[in-house]
Amino acid sequence: MSQPTVLFTLPYGDEAFARVEKLGYRVLYIDEKRLPEAAAPLAMAAREAEVLVGYDPFPHLSLADCPQLRLIQLVSVGFDHLPRQEIESRGIAVAHNAGQTKIPISEWVLFQLLEIFKNARLFLRQQAEHRWQVQTDILELWGKTVLFLGAGNIASETAKKCKAFGCTTLAVSRSGRPAEGIDQVSPIGQLEALLPRADALVCTLPATPETHHLLNGPLLQKTKPGCALVNVSRGSVIDTQALTLLAAQHHFRGVALDVFEEEPLGADSPLWDLPGVYITPHNAIFSDNCDGRIFEMVCQNLKAYAKGEPLADLVDFSRGY
Repeated sequence: MSQPTVLFTLPYGDEAFARVEKLGYRVLYIDEKRLPEAAAPLAMAAREAEVLVGYDPFPHLSLADCPQLRLIQLVSVGFDHLPRQEIESRGIAVAHNAGQTKIPISEWVLFQLLEIFKNARLFLRQQAEHRWQVQTDILELWGKTVLFLGAGNIASETAKKCKAFGCTTLAVSRSGRPAEGIDQVSPIGQLEALLPRADALVCTLPATPETHHLLNGPLLQKTKPGCALVNVSRGSVIDTQALTLLAAQHHFRGVALDVFEEEPLGADSPLWDLPGVYITPHNAIFSDNCDGRIFEMVCQNLKAYAKGEPLADLVDFSRGY
């Protein structure tokens, strides 16, 4: 029986690739960061690949160049960048990173909530100005209500950390099923009724037709004045124009955004200059342990695939996750 070929488009290194070879694979490697210059060698390698492991080589790789491809293993949580129609028509399986980034993302959310509640930006400005001035407008997380849009791995992990700070945790989801760390999960149809209760609103929903601009102008206006808003899911969940308007009116105590409707965020976006807006460049997933966790996930699925066993975290395009 011939070895299945796996094509990596991320630089895990010789030691990691040797580990994959011990699982029974022939390993090919073309770094997607070298695209588009490496498009030709990528297409050549892809012709032999039964499995592809990467982030997003597809802007420069056609599925027509992947005649043997049966599995795409993403290292990302999101998969809306994939050529879905071709993948579904060919019956190619897609697995994604459903939970390996929950720890750094949850820490990022807590970091942003503390920055907002503790007026961190004001103190940094005072330090830059060499100005000693006591500030009393400082909030505690203790006793606050945090409402999550979505009740998956990221929401659950973040909620557990919020509970350690003495917060009440609420969430809305499609199913309304209970989730670890969350005091109450409600069907998403109850979002409007819950918004006025939230001292902090954290978006963790995937990008689907149903979640596009879920937080539109009218719903954003239902949030409590002085609420903290954090988006770590997909930029399309929030109507950017409506959010920008309300942020400019100081409706929110602070807005922390790691994701945007258009990325990279344009240099002319008014969001950059709003004093209550905290911007990071889709960076919340990264940490010193992130790559190791993701590679372990990849190896577990490659091991299962080689043995014909069920794969973890398969994407259901019809559900959007």
